[in-house]
Amino acid sequence: MPMLKEGTYTPWGRADAIEVLAPGIEFAGTPSHGGVKLSDERLAAMPADQRTRDGWYEEDCEAAFPLHHFRNELSAREIERNGRWMAGIQRMYGGDFSKCRMPHH
Repeated sequence: MPMLKEGTYTPWGRADAIEVLAPGIEFAGTPSHGGVKLSDERLAAMPADQRTRDGWYEEDCEAAFPLHHFRNELSAREIERNGRWMAGIQRMYGGDFSKCRMPHH
C-alpha cells in the first residue's frame, strides 16, 4: 500500500506525481522538483550517516543514497536512474556524498 498520494506535502511543495519504487520507497514529484521518501522501517535500515531526519531524499543528489542501498529491490529502470545520479555525484562532488546534504535535513 502506498505511503503517499497526490497532494501530499513534500519539502518541495505538493506532490503531483507519486511512484512506488519498492515497498516503503516512493518517489514524489512536484511541479518544480521532487525526491524519494522512505518509510520509517526503510529509514531505520539505512546506514546512520545516510539517514535524514524526515525520510526525504532530494532527487538531484541525495536520492542516490537510498536507491543505492536498496538497489537489489529496484526495477531495472530505477537502477539505471540511480546509476545516472551516482555518476552525477562523482562529477560534481568527486564522490563525496557528504556534500549532498540539503537544508531541509
